[in-house]
Amino acid sequence: VPWDPGVMWRTACQMKNSPRQHGRRDGDDRNWCWVALKAQCRSDLGAPRPWSDIQHRAAELGVVPSRDASAYSPLASPALCDRALHEPTGGFGARERAAALRWFDQHVAVYSVGVGPSRRRRGRARVRLEEELGL
Repeated sequence: VPWDPGVMWRTACQMKNSPRQHGRRDGDDRNWCWVALKAQCRSDLGAPRPWSDIQHRAAELGVVPSRDASAYSPLASPALCDRALHEPTGGFGARERAAALRWFDQHVAVYSVGVGPSRRRRGRARVRLEEELGL
């Protein structure tokens, strides 16, 4: 889902988030608000947060527009998908869990993209996927 924060914010984001800060030399055709939002997300991988919180924090730092000015979520259904801390379900027995895991294994592929060369980040992603989520 592309983010168009408007001409004023696109210009402000480009000025505030210079290409050099993010290791890039190109500039005019990039969405620097999105680059800054992703950078804010990567800055704190240890504590999963919804995109709305990430944008709020980045806006406090002045590198992206506030949600009031230009709310954005890269997810098609943030109300469904963007819940960093899901409530415990309780009530599922071993049989239901086994059936759900079988379905998941048959229908879902899990990839961890964007973790880059950082061994620490890859390790945290592996722990989250394997130990916390059982994937």
